[in-house]
Amino acid sequence: MPRGGGSRHSKNAGTMGVENMTYMEKRQLGFGTVKERLGKDTVKEFDACALGLTHAKDPVITPEGVLYDKEHILQCLLHQKKDIARKLKVYEGQEAKKQVKAVSDQHLAHEEHVAQFHRDNHGAGMYSEVDHGTAAAAGEVAGEGG
Repeated sequence: MPRGGGSRHSKNAGTMGVENMTYMEKRQLGFGTVKERLGKDTVKEFDACALGLTHAKDPVITPEGVLYDKEHILQCLLHQKKDIARKLKVYEGQEAKKQVKAVSDQHLAHEEHVAQFHRDNHGAGMYSEVDHGTAAAAGEVAGEGG
């Protein structure tokens, strides 16, 4: 029996799965500290606007500490407003097309319902709106000539 009555730590050390990896495998998975040197172009200047990355002429600071130029904020809002208006026009056009299609489908369904009614009540092929219309027109022409 081990001295001290504690558990055997050395025997339980391999339960995490990382112990069997090589140094290169650990580095590829991101274990340890990754140090990367950033260039000067990746860090903006202290007084630069976060939107325009230029010197802020009329600075505005958020509660989080982000510095913006008021002119760039207004330009961004104006751009967003124009973009929303353009998307709204596209949406309204799509909705108008949907309404026209729905009315057209409803009209076609009504015509099919009327045609089915005539087929059921007047026999198949004996009566149709086209034949009825031409027969009426032929009767009018014959009546006018006599």
